[in-house]
Amino acid sequence: MIHAKNVAILGIVSAGLWGCSDGRDNADGAAASGGSAYGIGSLVTGDDGSSTDYLLLQPDLDLDGQHLELNQAREFAGQSDLASHDGAVLVASGDAPEIDKYDVGEDLSLHVVSGVSNVSFANYGLASAAFWNNQFVADDKAYMVNGASELVIWNPRTMAIEGTIDLPEFGAREGLRVVAGLADRASVVHDGKFYLPLYWTDADYALRSDDSVVVVVDVASDTVQGTIAVNCPGLDYATIDDEGKLYFSNWTGGPGVHYVLGTAQNCIAAVDPETEKVETTTFASLTGGHEGAAFKYAGDGRFVMSVFDEVRADIESAEDPFTPVAGLNWQLWGYDPASGKAGPIEDVGWNSGAIIHAQIDDQLYSMVPGANYASTVTYAIAGTNATRVFDVTGWSFRMFKVR
Repeated sequence: MIHAKNVAILGIVSAGLWGCSDGRDNADGAAASGGSAYGIGSLVTGDDGSSTDYLLLQPDLDLDGQHLELNQAREFAGQSDLASHDGAVLVASGDAPEIDKYDVGEDLSLHVVSGVSNVSFANYGLASAAFWNNQFVADDKAYMVNGASELVIWNPRTMAIEGTIDLPEFGAREGLRVVAGLADRASVVHDGKFYLPLYWTDADYALRSDDSVVVVVDVASDTVQGTIAVNCPGLDYATIDDEGKLYFSNWTGGPGVHYVLGTAQNCIAAVDPETEKVETTTFASLTGGHEGAAFKYAGDGRFVMSVFDEVRADIESAEDPFTPVAGLNWQLWGYDPASGKAGPIEDVGWNSGAIIHAQIDDQLYSMVPGANYASTVTYAIAGTNATRVFDVTGWSFRMFKVR
């Protein structure tokens, strides 16, 4: 069974898993030979805590709302993780901090890439090479985030490590340590720069500082260019709109720690990458008083966000900050800055909050977890409408185009 606290804090299971990156302005790989191929991942966790990661490869995403069976999926033991880059499928091991590379045949079968099939991060002290730590910054370059101390530079084409980048040092604050947001959701790449938020929190990821900082790295030179101070707590999610403006917000643990522990209100930080000017807006100001998380650009000037209902969750009776936010106490809302209107997307029901979004070509897909993360329904989002695409057993938090 998936542990509610781990999902609410980090969006991970035990050692750590995370879903799809924003990807709107990140490098897309070149297409491989053969027809179209799309990957759908799902993690199934048993009552004994054992996990199996499944990869379904599809020729298209015209799935008409059907239930996807896992009996034809490729299985990877333990808490493996999945990604696609440059026309290949990458699989992070659930047992060691390493990544294997596969080509996808015309029949959607997987084949190990000869000569460049594996890269290990064991020499850098990483316990896992899961892609929640990673961001692809170019066709031939990725950054694996090693805590709040460094970035490990690796080449997903040659599967070789090429160096490291030291991150600025930030001291502890009254018992709060500095941590990096999970790179796959929290960082973005725009105009040759990599943006990664850091924030201060305790060992339980509960208490946190009222502010965060965004580190800016030049991708061409692999050097830190500076930092941007942001007066929002726990920044751990990022997105980019069509105009190139960056938006940082919190993950789903934020509302729980605000209501139960009294941390600062959660907010959205809009950053102009040219001037580095920051404007902040609380979720509560957009939602009629509700806290929220995961502010995501959905195209056509609109955004979506996960909104927490504190009354439905009976937050006043909560004994800890994480159990209420892991329940079916969330709705997916749409927001139109032009009109200022925000409200629930009615086609998507009450859910567990940790909605993973995948941008594939011009379509935003939202993977909505059910009770205890035992099943997932994926929707195609268009404005205030959501169309059911498929459902699958387990927590589906990976969806990508291979070619």
